[in-house]
Amino acid sequence: MVSVTAAPPPTPRSRPQGGAPSAALVDDAERLRLATTRLARILRQETHTGLTPTQVAALATLQRLGPVPLKVLAEAERISAPTATKVVDKLAEADLVERRPHPEDRRVALVAVTEAGHELLAATRRHKTTWLATRLAGLEPDERRCLIEAVEVIEHLVAPESAPDDTADDATGTDPATGRGTGRGAGTAAERAVGDAKARSGR
Repeated sequence: MVSVTAAPPPTPRSRPQGGAPSAALVDDAERLRLATTRLARILRQETHTGLTPTQVAALATLQRLGPVPLKVLAEAERISAPTATKVVDKLAEADLVERRPHPEDRRVALVAVTEAGHELLAATRRHKTTWLATRLAGLEPDERRCLIEAVEVIEHLVAPESAPDDTADDATGTDPATGRGTGRGAGTAAERAVGDAKARSGR
C-alpha cells in the first residue's frame, strides 16, 4: 500500500500576466493537456459501473448538490431537459436515484441519490484510487516524489481565484469522509450558478 501524505489546501491562483506564451511554454502545456486527458480517460474506463459517463457525472452532481429539481441538474450538467430526464430515468431504474415531492411545490419533483447510489460512487472512487496507488507503487521513489510535487503544482494551477471560506471539500459542499453534499461553504462558480437558477425558478 502506498502511503500518501495529505497536502495542505492549494493557495488561490493568480491571474496570468499579459503577453503571448513562449513556444516552449505552449509545448509544455500541450504535454500536460495530453497526459491529463489520457489519465482522465483511463480513470473513466476503470469505473466498471455499467453506467455511461453522462450517467456517472449526473449521479456525482446530484450527490454534490443534494436533492434538486430536474431543471437544476440539467443546467449543472449543461445538458437538455429531455436528456436529463432520460439519464435520471436510467439511474432510477437502477435504484441509484429517486424522485421525491418538493416540500413547497407539489408540481415539482426533486431528484436525490439513494443509499445504493452513494455506495456505488464511493466504491468507484475507491477502485480508481486503488488503481492509481498500484501504478504509483511501480514507480521509483524519486519518480513518485517528483509526481507528488507535480500534483501540488496542479492543485495550485486549478485552485479557485478566491480563497474558500473553509477547506476545499467544504467549499464544494462535500463531506471529505463520505463524498456527500453537505451544503456548507461558498461553493464553486458552477454551484453558485445553480443556486441562482433555483432562486429564479422559485424552486
